[in-house]
Amino acid sequence: MKIRAHHLLCMRHFRGLGYSEAFVVNFKRVLQEIDKPLLVTQADAICQACPHHQNGCRKNGDFSEAVVQQMDRKVLNALNLTENTVMSIRELNQLIDKTFDSTLFRELCGECAWFKFCTELDQG
Repeated sequence: MKIRAHHLLCMRHFRGLGYSEAFVVNFKRVLQEIDKPLLVTQADAICQACPHHQNGCRKNGDFSEAVVQQMDRKVLNALNLTENTVMSIRELNQLIDKTFDSTLFRELCGECAWFKFCTELDQG
């Protein structure tokens, strides 16, 4: 299953919120089915139900996809991985636990519209 690298972080904080009901249902399905994701910097299994998905993220035109790809590359770099890496979700979560602290998480995700929901979870 293809997963955008930055979605690894989204998956850890997902709590049933999203762009639409279809998006939430699809996200929950992905979480249940994922075993060994193929890490990519392009539209993935989560994107498929996003209302902004039109051959990639087009929320704000072509610029949106470029920003999202940059985020994917930053996450891959932080984890010292490359695109098309396949690892178990368990191994990836362990790597994220070892690599990401609150500073790195804020640096990579702080501009995301969903960031406030992730940090609310972390604070209890």
